[in-house]
Amino acid sequence: SRALGRLFPPINAPLPLSSRESQRLLDVMKKSFRAELDKQHDYMYSHKDAGSSSSSVASIPAPNIKHLPEEPFGPPTDRHVRAILNNPLFGVRDTLNRTPGPDIGTPYAREKLVFEAAVSKGLMNISRAHGFLIKMHTLVKERTAISVVNEEGLGSTGAGLLVLQWLRASNQPWLHDHKFSTLLLRFVIAEDLEDLVWMWIEQRIKGDQKHLSELIAAYIGAKTYLFELDPAYAAFVKIADMLEKNSVSQDYLEVARNRLNWASTVEAVQHTKPSVELFESFVTGEPTKNYLTANRVHLDLHHPTSPSSDLALEYFNSDRVWDKIIPKHIKTKRHKNPALQRIMALGLDTAQHLMHTD
Repeated sequence: SRALGRLFPPINAPLPLSSRESQRLLDVMKKSFRAELDKQHDYMYSHKDAGSSSSSVASIPAPNIKHLPEEPFGPPTDRHVRAILNNPLFGVRDTLNRTPGPDIGTPYAREKLVFEAAVSKGLMNISRAHGFLIKMHTLVKERTAISVVNEEGLGSTGAGLLVLQWLRASNQPWLHDHKFSTLLLRFVIAEDLEDLVWMWIEQRIKGDQKHLSELIAAYIGAKTYLFELDPAYAAFVKIADMLEKNSVSQDYLEVARNRLNWASTVEAVQHTKPSVELFESFVTGEPTKNYLTANRVHLDLHHPTSPSSDLALEYFNSDRVWDKIIPKHIKTKRHKNPALQRIMALGLDTAQHLMHTD
């Protein structure tokens, strides 16, 4: 009876499916699974809405998806699978001992292998990632004939994308460390991933503003390292316009404004003269106060075509400066007080301007 049972299938057994029917059944099951998962994640199949949210940022190039570590839109199923496939934490390889390839001996490749090995072993953190970027920056500087690091050189390393992939996979917070975030965004900008930063900014402006100030400050700060400051001014003015259109406070620009102001005045010698229109747009955005500030009057001395010392002289003739501001900062125990450095630089620039105009 057992032998006969093997020859005939059970009475209640399903009929065998053809290959075509099997494929159709598999497709239906996958579609049903994806639909249910998307439903649980509140995914709305509205690509029109997704497109309109990004199109509001004018003159931003379309993202090059091939190079981006993360797509902001798309079904959760796709994003989840893509995250698994691109997760460097799963890339456990004997990277340091593998057979050398054609570019394995280059300084960039060697440092990237060390980074990947540390990631795969769970040893990577923000401090080590920062050290990795500093090392890559140093290597670029050593291969450059001039003292100023060429942004094109930073872009050729691929270090920014590598660190971004690790940050995304490990879900590490990073905007709280301004030195790390600024350096990382220098690499990101140099690697043509700037459109990703604009997506982050727009998403935070239209959603939760958590860490928005830090993100803007890091982005503008990264741009102040460029030889020309026009891109930094243009980005700053554009973000200010985005904040205004979305009824978000301009206070989120304060740290970024101070960084760009410092680059425009104290570090002006490191940059070319900016566009008059962009410079004046930045100056116009300075908060209005009932008293003169060193930040504001210093900008007049560095106007690209019409520098003036009038406000600076008015500032130094104020009793408030000599009785309150300067004594307050002199008593500060900090080794390098930026406010005192600002006043000293303002005084020197004022004297130099007066000597050249008399």
